[in-house]
Amino acid sequence: MSSNKFTIESRFVFLVDLLLKNGWGASAIKKVEDAYAFASLAHSGQKRYSGEPFIIHPVEVAILLTEVKPDPDTVSAGLLHDIIEDTDTKFEDLEKRFGIEVAKLVDGVTKVTTQQKQFDVVNSDIRKLEAIRKPLLESIYDPRIIIIKLADRLHNLRTIKYLPEDSQKKNARETLNIYSPIAHQLGL
Repeated sequence: MSSNKFTIESRFVFLVDLLLKNGWGASAIKKVEDAYAFASLAHSGQKRYSGEPFIIHPVEVAILLTEVKPDPDTVSAGLLHDIIEDTDTKFEDLEKRFGIEVAKLVDGVTKVTTQQKQFDVVNSDIRKLEAIRKPLLESIYDPRIIIIKLADRLHNLRTIKYLPEDSQKKNARETLNIYSPIAHQLGL
């Protein structure tokens, strides 16, 4: 067994332990395990810039989500949050396997990511930045979407050292100008 595989599995066990400590029952844990298995298969062969298997990222996002005492749909969506964007998986596949709530959460995170990529946040003009944040927030019909996106961004920042320098700077500016104010508004 490779050390990466061991690390990923041990991090998933840690996630399940956190959920059990939060009082989750067997059916809720089963839903999260199913999401993990599905995401692991869908992201099989994908790597992060660090060289680690991609699945470590959704697991770490799900672990971060436990801090806000989420429901099983939110943690499942955290494990699946990149699946529409980065694999051949479709919304309908998620809906059929995990239900409409999880599919809508994953789709919402994908749309936030897509919308955010349309803006150039290099310019720090406050009016322009507010013009980016406002429609971003208004497009989110479920607050769990932005919480998943914030957990995604936080984990990406924790591993930013593996990105090329220009990408590091771009991500840092986006975080400071878009996501930090949103997190502040939400009290996170």
